[in-house]
Amino acid sequence: GTAEMSVPASQAATSLLTVVDLNVSYRGERTTVEAVRDLDFVLSAGETLGIVGESGSGKTQTALALMGLLPETAEQSGSAVFRGQELLGLTQAELNRIRGSAMSMIFQDPMTSLNPHLTIGKQMARVLERHQGIARKSALGEAARMLDAVRVPEASARLKQYPHEMSGGMRQRIMIATALLCRPELLIADEPTTALDVTVQAQILELMQELQRDLGTALLLITHDMGVVASVCDRVLVMRDGQQREAGTVDQVFYSPTNTYTRELLAAVPRLDAAQPRRLAVVGTSQTQNSPADASAKTTIENHDQDVASAQAAEEPMLLSADDIRVVFAAGRATMFGPRRFLKAVDGVSFGLARGETLGVVGESGCGKSTLARAVLQLLDHYDGRVTLLGRDLGELSAEALKAQRQNMQVVFQDPLASLDPRMTVGDIVGEPLRTFQPNLSRADRLAAVRTM
Repeated sequence: GTAEMSVPASQAATSLLTVVDLNVSYRGERTTVEAVRDLDFVLSAGETLGIVGESGSGKTQTALALMGLLPETAEQSGSAVFRGQELLGLTQAELNRIRGSAMSMIFQDPMTSLNPHLTIGKQMARVLERHQGIARKSALGEAARMLDAVRVPEASARLKQYPHEMSGGMRQRIMIATALLCRPELLIADEPTTALDVTVQAQILELMQELQRDLGTALLLITHDMGVVASVCDRVLVMRDGQQREAGTVDQVFYSPTNTYTRELLAAVPRLDAAQPRRLAVVGTSQTQNSPADASAKTTIENHDQDVASAQAAEEPMLLSADDIRVVFAAGRATMFGPRRFLKAVDGVSFGLARGETLGVVGESGCGKSTLARAVLQLLDHYDGRVTLLGRDLGELSAEALKAQRQNMQVVFQDPLASLDPRMTVGDIVGEPLRTFQPNLSRADRLAAVRTM
């Protein structure tokens, strides 16, 4: 592409990264999907650019193109110049010299970035050994210091653990620490704080800003969180359907948006100072705050509160109850220097859940929320306490009876990729519960139900 559009020549000359006319497409048998179309932007040293947009808008495809990580089926064109070097079209050997050292990326899904066969220490040390020629012992020390910087507790002990032994939020912190090890000049962060609680999110964002101040690192932040954009970004680029819809400083985009989609995106952000609960604006449609949908939502909330109150007044049995749940994990083996250590993941938690009620379990990353859920769902080999669903003690059920009961207790896991079998089609994955619990359904009926869902 040519640089005769929205990137001024003077700005491009002083930039760390200049992207001009970037296009990414995937050619299918019948149609071609244009993931990124004619995208232009400039990023200077020490600057933070936020790329915002709905899921599927082309944000991640832009990042993968810059890192040279697009699949072979992708077709790309245009220009992306980093420190005077064209990134598009570089060989793998040339990219490997840049990636991980001068430019680094924090991926959206931690488990796709962490090797399940290697301990955390070995994975982090390899980055420093490869790019800085540091010996293993020194590299492990630096890795522990970086883990401590991203607020991972007992950082040195974590180096000997494997990714599956940690919570999703802890894995994301480890991935962030690994990306920061070589103090890159450009850091691309794809939804870096999605799995983190708000306190750790604030710490991580503060850490990234410290890195920018100390080393002049430029940050390309891909996110859907407008609050994060407002707090850390210098400029914002709004994308939809692979195209740039709006670009400008944070103040310009937040207070004087010119594009209809940007206005709808901002209107969809929940307001804590709103006078009454309302449905979020639906992006892509024009919906007023006082629409019939709002009245319906309010009525639903009121009816739900009345239902719960009525059930409690009638002293109906709880739909689900958990009594004194305790989960303990062994942390390491006994040695001649000391006994085996144990970690109390859940320590005496009880709750009840009525029909139609919603219970929120809140706490920081690693506090035991997911472990409590796994105990309730009978997904742990051992726990102490009692879980009762629909009046039946789940711990006393046979394997066959528990399997039958599972249609009454479903779960949405934190990490989609760990839940979806890569060898199965989407239709087979979504239809699997029907094959298990309604085996008499014909394939056509099952596919029809899947399409509806």
